[in-house]
Amino acid sequence: MASIVKRGTKFAVVYYEGEGNTKHQVWKSGLSLKEAEAFKSQKDAEDKQRRDQERTEKQARQTHESKTKPEQICGNARERLGGEDGFQVFFGSGTDHKPLQFHANVFLANIK
Repeated sequence: MASIVKRGTKFAVVYYEGEGNTKHQVWKSGLSLKEAEAFKSQKDAEDKQRRDQERTEKQARQTHESKTKPEQICGNARERLGGEDGFQVFFGSGTDHKPLQFHANVFLANIK
């Protein structure tokens, strides 16, 4: 967000440029009130557009990550179990847990 600052009889617009560690404050000074308001509106619109684009990109990444393929799920399970083809899933409540044995190849065949 940009800000308007009165400096004597003129006005300045203060805003930030850059990303992350390279972000720095910029002053655009020597403006009339109308010029400062127009410049502030322009900078605010640019900032809103950048935030909207970042939000859209973040949602696209999350959507892509949520569409994990079954092969990736089983591959991850194999890695966690040290390369074994099977893994166990426990279900139930309290101390009554019942193990189910899954084999990756059968699991993949049933999903496809």
